[in-house]
Amino acid sequence: MNSKRVDVELITNNEKELLVFNFDNKIYLDLTSDDRDKLKEFFQQLLKEVLNQDIDLNFVETERNDLFYDVAKKYVDHLKAEIESIIAQKLNKIDYESDE
Repeated sequence: MNSKRVDVELITNNEKELLVFNFDNKIYLDLTSDDRDKLKEFFQQLLKEVLNQDIDLNFVETERNDLFYDVAKKYVDHLKAEIESIIAQKLNKIDYESDE
């Protein structure tokens, strides 16, 4: 199955550090916020995208050299691993159900 490449950018907007996930409908994650409801909403949107298509997150590298950049890069790497795990579980469930 071919993966759809989704670029993820770190931008600064109104003193906020945002990760922008460039799906057809962009998803934003504010790294400077501790609002749990916003974080929950982000993950719900991300899961909807992941469950509907095979995606490959691509962190867009820049010349930035600060803590937010390092955190964002590692965060995207971790999300990629989690998404791969979710997809593998989904495929295993489909295989298991088709064997019954």
